[in-house]
Amino acid sequence: MIDEYFRELQTLIAAFPFVTAVSLHTERRSETIGFVRGDLTFQDGSLLHFREYVRVGENIPVERFTYVYHYQSVEGQRLFRYDNTNHYPGLTGAPHHKHMGENNVASSQAPDLQIVLKEIGSIFIS
Repeated sequence: MIDEYFRELQTLIAAFPFVTAVSLHTERRSETIGFVRGDLTFQDGSLLHFREYVRVGENIPVERFTYVYHYQSVEGQRLFRYDNTNHYPGLTGAPHHKHMGENNVASSQAPDLQIVLKEIGSIFIS
């Protein structure tokens, strides 16, 4: 099951033509639990660093114990970052939140890689 999830991530990434380079590291912890770390480079040189520690199963949604999706410019400036580290417990929906730029934090829903890639894609389309 977890191996299938890892393959689905690879297929998902390949479906976004503005991704120009991929580094993906997967660790199978059990049949249903795994860790994935990836670095995606986009056509403008910007980068997405991401990590997920997940559990998958038949007929259940993917459960992300921890996640980070950190998108930055080619110069290394943070453009946005989603994570579920509980360092803003006062936010609605905590621990899920989004850093926008360097100093702005807002509550958010828990995204997945597809949502994040679509958000980045909207930057290239606009």
